[in-house]
Amino acid sequence: MSAYKNPAPVPGADAEIKENSIRILKHLITICEDGIRGYQTAADKIDSTRLTGVFREYVQQRQTFTDALTVMLAELGAQQIPDNGDVGGAVHRGWINLRTALASKKSDAVLEESIRGEQVAIDAYREAMKEDITPEVYKTLDQQLQAIEAAQGHLQRLLQTERDA
Repeated sequence: MSAYKNPAPVPGADAEIKENSIRILKHLITICEDGIRGYQTAADKIDSTRLTGVFREYVQQRQTFTDALTVMLAELGAQQIPDNGDVGGAVHRGWINLRTALASKKSDAVLEESIRGEQVAIDAYREAMKEDITPEVYKTLDQQLQAIEAAQGHLQRLLQTERDA
């Protein structure tokens, strides 16, 4: 799939592609930061040592993604406004029931909410990749999307293991 809707050069297209890329990078940085907060909360509150390790691994992964997207943003001449932890935004973007799941102390409930949060990220990345963006941004998003899909698959397998136990 090509990152461009119209591959023919169009006057002013480079500026539009740059602006699209900046807008998308900012949005996906926020999505990744939501994932960091969600996974960190889960790691801090879950009673399972095994899941704590998994969630901390995904905190680190999302931090790496955020760092890479932030560098790309700077290379395009923009900067991300620092995230002040907009809880309302995080709730809207997929981590809505995590606190409730953590209160239940049930690993399967926490895994279900983590899977749901990953789906929000996957959907955001897929939509972003349909936009006119730079090839470099597209390549990075594609790589990160594959890792997020793999993480979701891992969480789904962990959930199945929890249910089979």
